Order: sequence, then structure tokens, then C-alpha cells
Amino acid sequence: FSRQADASDRLAVVVIDSKWDVASAIGRRDSLRRLPCVRLSTYRTSFWRYHPQPKANGKRDEAELRRARGEDDGDDMLCSLEALFFFARELHENG
Repeated sequence: FSRQADASDRLAVVVIDSKWDVASAIGRRDSLRRLPCVRLSTYRTSFWRYHPQPKANGKRDEAELRRARGEDDGDDMLCSLEALFFFARELHENG
């Protein structure tokens, strides 16, 4: 199956590739805030894990305790490439 694509078939996707705290600030910029947004279903990451910085020992200890209790393992925080993959898959499956 093949057909000629025209401009109306094109989709532009903006993925903010940054640390979580910076990505949130970037997403609030006027130039991006006006763009339509989508929210992906929740997925478990295969690669990325939360790694607190050494200077934040208290935060690292808290995160390790939460993970030990099974409360927060960070598995639902996707890296940019995984998010783009799941976006493409959802777009393909759901149109």
C-alpha cells in the first residue's frame, strides 16, 4: 500500500530533552505553552533510573528508603528516546 503524502499528513513533535526540573521550566515558556500537548499512558522504563546527585545525600537516602519499601522505584520516568518511541507507538495504534 502506498499513497502520496501531502502537507496535511505531516505532524511535528517537540520533545524536551533535558533534566526533569529544567524540562518543566522549558515547557512553561510562552513559545511552547501554546502548542497542543499530549499525555502518554504510563510505561515502565527499560533503561533510565533516578540517580540523585552525591551532594543531595539526604534525598538519595530518602529515595533508597522509598524504593526499599516498594513505594517509588522511578520505573515510570521515561528518558526522551523512550517517550518518543511510546508516542510513536500510541500514535500508530490509536491514530
